Amino acid sequence: MANLPNQTLYVNNLNDKIHKEELRRSLYFLFSQFGPILDVVALKTPKMRGQAFIAFKDITCATNAMRALQSFNLFGKPMKIAYAKSKSIASMKEDGTYQRYLAKQRKKTSGRDEEEPATKAARTETGRRAMDESGDAGTNKILYVSHLPPTATKSDVHNLFAKFEGLVEVRMVDGRPDMCFVEYETARASAVAMQNLDGFSMGEDNTLSVTYAKK
Repeated sequence: MANLPNQTLYVNNLNDKIHKEELRRSLYFLFSQFGPILDVVALKTPKMRGQAFIAFKDITCATNAMRALQSFNLFGKPMKIAYAKSKSIASMKEDGTYQRYLAKQRKKTSGRDEEEPATKAARTETGRRAMDESGDAGTNKILYVSHLPPTATKSDVHNLFAKFEGLVEVRMVDGRPDMCFVEYETARASAVAMQNLDGFSMGEDNTLSVTYAKK
């Protein structure tokens, strides 16, 4: 039986020989023409090879993308697309159900976890990349951004990161146009931006690297 409509799509039959970040970027640009994307998760673990999850902001966008791109040939293989069995972490953060999910997960023992291995792996990867503010060492409201295009201006960077709530300022580095620091109001806000923009292609040959700045 088909899964219920969901703003998160499950994509499989992907070419597992493609580098993870290249695959993630390609999926982002392919699917983003149908609406705002919250997250793209593509892993190279044995259980997740050739699979990915695309989290849209709403179900309509996800449905349109699934219909238009079903069997689309990407890197020599036709994609198979379906609604995911459950929401992605990015989607839960967007609609306010993430804390409820965390509470539910705490009650489960590892032996009773009923999630599919692929879904569980995707949740783990999304949580790792987002590094949501939970007291973990290393979180920071300031992000370190590198691999900027040489022509990128402070305004370009500001406009890109301003898509995510809580932006305070962008600080460029004198003599190093390829890097900058981006500050948000909270570490949680910076985590959302990092999750979405780490690996983002800014220009033809520049893939952004976004990490927490060292304290």
